This record gives sequence, structure tokens and C-alpha cells, in this order.
Amino acid sequence: MVPQLVEAYHFLRVLIPAGALWPVLRWSYKRWQKYQEDLVLSTFHLDPAEGPRQSAHGVTGELYVKAALSDARGYIPPKKLTFAYCWRALFYRTRHMMRAKLLLPDKERAEKILRNLWERNLLELAEWSRTNKVYKLRTSAG
Repeated sequence: MVPQLVEAYHFLRVLIPAGALWPVLRWSYKRWQKYQEDLVLSTFHLDPAEGPRQSAHGVTGELYVKAALSDARGYIPPKKLTFAYCWRALFYRTRHMMRAKLLLPDKERAEKILRNLWERNLLELAEWSRTNKVYKLRTSAG
């Protein structure tokens, strides 16, 4: 068993050099950041009836509501409980838990993303108080 592990180690050492791991990790982190920025920007609406202004609380609330509605089939039981429903509910609940813990930004992360988008001039500060900053989507660049 040990000679096979030594061969596998040497194969992986040649295949994946240590220097190639850092760019892959950096690329995946930047892609995750871009995904979260796109999620935050998707919560802004141009229609005034839906509310063009968002705070960090509003962003996280809207994202969690969208996630909960898409996974609601796993939380609302049918009239007759079956094995197929239990299996599907396990899938939906696991997906919802993974989405809430890993993909959706929490309030602090949403504040950082909103501030970063504001510094890049994609958002403008609509209102400000000691406890809450409200942003709106910039309509024109400049």
C-alpha cells in the first residue's frame, strides 16, 4: 500500500505544482466575490413601486426571502406523507442550508459589498443615519 501512495504523491507533485495552487484559489475567490456583487445588484429595482433604494438589511432580507421561496417545497408537507416527499424535502432543505451559509451574504458582508460598489461609483448614497446607510442604483455614469 505504501509504494502506491508514494507513486501517487510523486504523480500529484508533478501534476500540480505548488505555485499553481495560489492563482486557482485567487481566481475562485474573485469569482465568488463577483457572484455576491451580482446578487446584491439584483436586489435593486428601477421601478419606484418596488423600491429603488436598499440598505444592507434590505439586501439580505430580499435574498433570503427569494431563497426561501425557491426552496419552499421542502418545508410545506403534502396531505399524504410519502418517502419520495421526505427524500425531496431532504434535498431542498440541504440546498437551502448550503445557500444560506455559503452563498448568500450576511448583513456585514452585504455592507462591505455595498460600500465597495459605492466606491466604484455603481451606487450612490441616498440616505445616511448613524445606524443605517441606504443606497440607490446610479442611473448615469460619471
